[in-house]
Order: sequence, then structure tokens, then C-alpha cells
Amino acid sequence: MQFRFSLLGLLTLLVACTAHVPTEKRFEDWEMYTNETYGFSVKHPPETTVQEEEGYIRLQNYTDYDDVLGLQPGQYYLEIHLPKDPAQEGFATCEDDFAQRASEPVAVKEVSVGDYTGYRGPGEEGGDAGGTRHALCIETPDRYFYVQATENSDAGLIANAILDSFSITE
Repeated sequence: MQFRFSLLGLLTLLVACTAHVPTEKRFEDWEMYTNETYGFSVKHPPETTVQEEEGYIRLQNYTDYDDVLGLQPGQYYLEIHLPKDPAQEGFATCEDDFAQRASEPVAVKEVSVGDYTGYRGPGEEGGDAGGTRHALCIETPDRYFYVQATENSDAGLIANAILDSFSITE
């Protein structure tokens, strides 16, 4: 009897812990954010707030004044840095950008973002809500994007799904 109770307890815990983890089906209700000024689109979970400033856009589904500090399961924030002139920011390429944002050398992976080449790797350390940061950097002839998604999971299921959906519009 005690074994059944333990098994039932374990199953209940497993269901509770995965309730906020996205699955392919959960991505179906995601919404599309499009920014015509900077020429990009990205999918995000519902109930997301958007903050737009010149050169910086933030999407998030948590409030930084929650009673519980830090990101909870299923919560994330996305930061999109759009410098007018990357050279003035102190970097000339995405690889330079990743190197300057990290405290130690990082491995970046080349990825395809539509017709452009991008780079994926760990995001800049720090942050206002904790969590693990995943980043995407894209250079085009006339635009530069550094996109960073943060959540409280090293696996980054939400963060990576968001970064995978990033597209450049013309």
C-alpha cells in the first residue's frame, strides 16, 4: 500500500512539475509579435507584455514585482537589442558580441535565420530575474540583432522555442 502511495505521489509531482513546460501542442496558442520598424517577427507565449524603447524591446510573461523573486516554471523574458551602429557598441560582429558579453570563452553555433546567418550560444550573464540565458545574434547588411531569452530551466524549452521562431521580415 505504501508503495502505491509513493508511486501515486511521484506521478502527481511529475504532472505538477511539467504543467508549465511547453510541448509542441502548447506552442499552437502562441502569438506572433511583429515589429515593422526593425523588420522582425517572433512567436511568444500568450499573456505576454511588451516594452518598446529605441534600440531595445522586451517581451515577458511575469512581473518583476511578484511576491516570489526569480522566474517560476513557465515564465520567461525576451530581450531584443537593436543597436544603430554595432561598432559604437564595441563589437563589429556577432562573434565579437558573444565574446564581450561572456566572462569566459563561449562556443557559438552557426544557424540559418531565413536568408541570413545567425549565431546561437549562451546569453550574457546576470539579469533581473535569474534564470538561464540563451542568445541569438544576426547580422544583415543593414540591421543587427542580439536576442536573448531567459527562463529558469537550463534546457531552455521556452527560450529556445522563442529563438527558433525569430524571423527577419523585409
